[in-house]
Amino acid sequence: MGIPFFGRSDDINDALKYSNMKTLKKYASMENSIPFEAWLFNGIQDYRQKTLQVYDFTLYANEAVATASKPLATIGLDSKYKQTRYSEAQMVEIWDRIVGSLRYKPNAF
Repeated sequence: MGIPFFGRSDDINDALKYSNMKTLKKYASMENSIPFEAWLFNGIQDYRQKTLQVYDFTLYANEAVATASKPLATIGLDSKYKQTRYSEAQMVEIWDRIVGSLRYKPNAF
């Protein structure tokens, strides 16, 4: 396995400096017995002569414990190149609902 998500923080923080993005929230947790690390970014993006408020949310689940029965999963939600009509609080609420739906399918293996 490679370097865990948060183990790549230095490289990610360097990339943020050049992309006008900042950390909105960074956390590790567990949902329905699935360990994960999530990093939520927001910032301003100039696109087609418009200034957009954008969001980029990323989650890695089971990264440190991935097996055939506990697969590595990644989830992303972003609004790049589009102006979202949702506020920051609404975007985080949508994200929290997505994360809250993480679960293993019963009898899948």
